[in-house]
Amino acid sequence: MNFSVLISPTRDFQDWQDCYQHLARFLEKEQKVKPGFWESVLEREQNFPTGLQMTPNFGIAIPHPSDPTLTLESTIAVSVLSHPVEVRSMADPDEKIKVSVVLMLALKSTEDHLSMLEQMMGTFQNEELIQQIFTLQEPKTIQAFLEEKLGKTPAR
Repeated sequence: MNFSVLISPTRDFQDWQDCYQHLARFLEKEQKVKPGFWESVLEREQNFPTGLQMTPNFGIAIPHPSDPTLTLESTIAVSVLSHPVEVRSMADPDEKIKVSVVLMLALKSTEDHLSMLEQMMGTFQNEELIQQIFTLQEPKTIQAFLEEKLGKTPAR
């Protein structure tokens, strides 16, 4: 799959809405998504939350829009958080979990979303890999690491 990864330099947020809105606006500023993307993400998150407890110690969130046509260029916006934020669980929306990594998907097709979600589920079940992300400091290093782990197709 061909996609790009953008790493947010902002790592500290008040809550999940603050974090998700920041990432959506980041994608819009980089011209990867159309106006209305944030509202589509918020709508989907309120109905179908995207927090996942991947290991006993780490949770991730994979917010994405209800309308994939708002995506201009397939991109994953990532924030590695300084302090976890509480989100609702995908498995049980009444359950709250703390997430340390947020990966906002802006992918052009439903098939790409499903494929990427499957790839992420396999990748982020490895607690050592998640811990390794926290040791990386430079956004370019995190970007290259995630592109490799998530199976980005190299540019030709």
